[in-house]
Amino acid sequence: MSSVVDRIVMSRDLGRGGSLKLTSERQAFDGQTNTRSDMDRKVLEYETKLSPKTTLSTQQSFTSWGDGHKEDVHVETLNTQIGTSGGISMTHTQIDRDGDSHDENKQNCGLWINLPSGLRFNYGVNAQSGNGQADASQSTMSVTPGTIGNLNIAQATYAANIWEGQ
Repeated sequence: MSSVVDRIVMSRDLGRGGSLKLTSERQAFDGQTNTRSDMDRKVLEYETKLSPKTTLSTQQSFTSWGDGHKEDVHVETLNTQIGTSGGISMTHTQIDRDGDSHDENKQNCGLWINLPSGLRFNYGVNAQSGNGQADASQSTMSVTPGTIGNLNIAQATYAANIWEGQ
């Protein structure tokens, strides 16, 4: 046997107060066929509706390994529907690592608009900094499959990547 995983998940619906979920996971390696360090992770998740069209969620993850390394991940997301055919999503992720390991900060923002005939337009911007490399960002635009008149669109995507200081 190379590893054993123990996981327990507890969740609670708090009604109008949202929902809460706690996960505890432990992974142990035998050291014979796999020399990775054992891992222990605790995850706390909370999600609530701020309004009928707006959701706020947060996730806190705390991981430690048998070799002494640690990593904490904090993620906050806000989603809101705009009208009946669109919406915006914003997420901030912060990764804190111990020692000389590189911390990270990520911001993601997305917009979607449902168009006639099953088409959906998506636009997203992702930015990342502090990972020990140049700061980076990516912009993506896409249209999902659909039909406009006699024009059948299978799918269209455009992406642009930018690395600061490169």
